[in-house]
Amino acid sequence: MSDTTMSPATAAPVVNPLPPGGQSPFVHHGRTRELLGICAVNLLLKVVTLGAYHFWGKSRVRRYVWSHTLFAGEAFEYTGRGKELALGYAVAMLVLVPLIVLLNLLPLLAERAPWLVIAVSLGVYPLFAFLAGVGMFGARRYLLSRTRWRSIRFALTGRARAHGGLTLLYGLLSMITFGLYVPFMRNRLAAHLIGNAWFGSERFRYDGADDVLLHRYLRAGALMVGVLVAWVALLALGMPLLAGFLRGAQAERLGALLPAVIGVVVMLLVFPAMGGAWLWYRAGELRHFVAHTRLGDARFALELSNRRYIWLYLSNLGALVGTLGLAYPWVVVRTARTLTTHLRMDGVLELGAIEQSSIPTPRTGEGLFDALDLGSI
Repeated sequence: MSDTTMSPATAAPVVNPLPPGGQSPFVHHGRTRELLGICAVNLLLKVVTLGAYHFWGKSRVRRYVWSHTLFAGEAFEYTGRGKELALGYAVAMLVLVPLIVLLNLLPLLAERAPWLVIAVSLGVYPLFAFLAGVGMFGARRYLLSRTRWRSIRFALTGRARAHGGLTLLYGLLSMITFGLYVPFMRNRLAAHLIGNAWFGSERFRYDGADDVLLHRYLRAGALMVGVLVAWVALLALGMPLLAGFLRGAQAERLGALLPAVIGVVVMLLVFPAMGGAWLWYRAGELRHFVAHTRLGDARFALELSNRRYIWLYLSNLGALVGTLGLAYPWVVVRTARTLTTHLRMDGVLELGAIEQSSIPTPRTGEGLFDALDLGSI
């Protein structure tokens, strides 16, 4: 399925991606009700086929989203097929099923071969970290290879196992440093993916520095620690004061209700506050990734504020949970519109110099990524 034809772009020699009035060159004009109809048919066919239609339904959703997303007035095109995703998933399961069976047999081997149980248990995290990296790279490679704009194909070079090795290495460094290496890991993995991406014969470049994300990560971490310290101080100071006002049966009732009250407060206040700090970091991280991505002489920017990003994430999550997933079409369309509205591009993209990609395309979809449930459209 490789496309080795080298042909120039069929568009005008030069495209200035900046429309008048400072508007975004990216537009998404999908409609929730249209995508809802597609998802409803997908769900019906998945039920009839006992889930087998999942891969073809996923391809239909992607084709709709891609075809309703435009850059400089021209829509993207998704050329992936359901059978490619199904085949990729089947290949991934050939790798994962034996591993899952082995893990389930470990309790039976605990008495006869305890050393084997310990060795396998210690190897579980490194193995799945490596597989997660391989799956992430494979998913990105497949999506890019099946994405076209003005008939020019995107691509991703490099090796999936190299990305898996980096994911494992950086993950271990993050554990050794008690999480301090996390922003370095995320930035360098993003650099590996972006720096190996291509649009036709033009390669993307990434020049984001680690220290910027480290500073933001430390601030987010300080906020999380502050929330925990405040909560512990509240318990340490408040509980003795409260107990001093209560006697006898009232104190006993307080003791009985205390675990439930603490659990409710943690769920409603402490966890959301810590999650908000992490989302604040992710908003800056996303802007950092986009701002340091270049294609030729063009540079990108995402003008999405922290508040808007956090609200987008939390409201999407609330809609999905509250509707048991029925709001999925609305979430997809809303997210695509928000991102394209705030995505900018500075510079001129010279299409006349860009030729069709000669990089071979993968034959199967992101099976490992899907099998590990790492999430994607």
